[in-house]
Amino acid sequence: MKKSVIIAGVAGMVILGGAVGAGAVSNSAPNVEKSAAISEEKAKEIAIKETGATFKSIELDKEDGRLIYEIDLVNGNEEVDVDIDATTGNVIKAERDLHDDDDESIIQSDSSPVKVTEKEAVAIAIKDTPGTVTDTEFDSEDHSYEIEIKTAQAEVEIKVDANSGKIVEKELDRD
Repeated sequence: MKKSVIIAGVAGMVILGGAVGAGAVSNSAPNVEKSAAISEEKAKEIAIKETGATFKSIELDKEDGRLIYEIDLVNGNEEVDVDIDATTGNVIKAERDLHDDDDESIIQSDSSPVKVTEKEAVAIAIKDTPGTVTDTEFDSEDHSYEIEIKTAQAEVEIKVDANSGKIVEKELDRD
């Protein structure tokens, strides 16, 4: 009889401990959607405005202790990935994957917001030097876009300041 009471008591404690533990886990898991300060719609608007690309998908994720909207967009043959801080709405990263005819990838990445988007910088470069854009990169050290344009006469590299939109360097390579 004494043995039955002890077994019943231990079993009860195990069940009670499991229920308390399960409750603690469910209460400690944050509701990710409710803790985001900006909505998915607002994050999509920011990403589209930043890149000029078309929305594909969005996911809210937690990275390094902060909530991030990971947004996938497309622009012609470009795949564009934008990370937006779900609390502040700031663009954390914008990354483009451009595919040319040889299926080589070109990546532009930026970890801080700029005033001039890549699309605007390309338009500035093409206006200055009409031709075909063959490469676009973002230089995060000097906050500029390096844009390579192929013309009938030469290959031209134009550097556009990402804050002012001015051409700060132009290099001509005749092959």
